[in-house]
Formats: sequence, structure tokens, C-alpha cells
Amino acid sequence: MADGPNGNETVAVSRFEMTAEQSELGTHAVRLVARGELDMYVGPVIVDRVAELAAQCVKLVILDLAGVTFLDSSGLRGIIKATDALAKNDGRLLIEGATGATQRVLEITGMLERYRANDDQDEPITE
Repeated sequence: MADGPNGNETVAVSRFEMTAEQSELGTHAVRLVARGELDMYVGPVIVDRVAELAAQCVKLVILDLAGVTFLDSSGLRGIIKATDALAKNDGRLLIEGATGATQRVLEITGMLERYRANDDQDEPITE
């Protein structure tokens, strides 16, 4: 994980992989592309990675869940804690790409509406 927010880097744990990519929304925005199972082993990995990004002055993390095949309450907790880590530095976390069972879990819990990445995110994050 030495590259920082400007380069791509991948973190892999068990049946989960997450790649950080620079977002097209600006220098203070990063896309985390997740693949695999987001469970009790992975939740803390997301929290740690997002906290690292917040420490590097990242203000927006877009969590792309298109490749997530499983999401449980521990994974949800990880997303919430990651959001809290960003909020401490005036940042925010948005979710996009959730499908199937992952989308359904996020809908039932109300998290999809709260964290949904909207199309009105056209302005670069430059603060």
C-alpha cells in the first residue's frame, strides 16, 4: 500500500480484493473498487484503508461495490466506520455499483439511499 491516492494499488484479504484508483472528480477523490466477499474479515480492512486515505487529505471516497458478491452486517459496519473516519476530516464516502443481494442489503438497511453516488457529482474535489 505504498502508492497513495494518486496511483493504483490493490489490497487482498481471503476472498476479497480492493483496488484504489484516482477518481476523475479531482485530486482529493479516490475510487475504491471492491471485489469478492465483504464480511467480518474485510470490514476492518476497509476502515483502515479509508483512514489512511483521510490522513492523505482525501475528501471523497467512492466505494464501487459492483464486484461484491456477499455483504453481511460486519461489512455494513465497516462501511459505516469508514464513513466516520472520513467525516472526522470533513470527508465523505459514497457507494456505487451495488447489484443483486448486495444492493438489496443496502436498500433494506437504508444505506443505499444515504450513501448513493449521484450523477450531480460533476465538480472536481479540490479543497
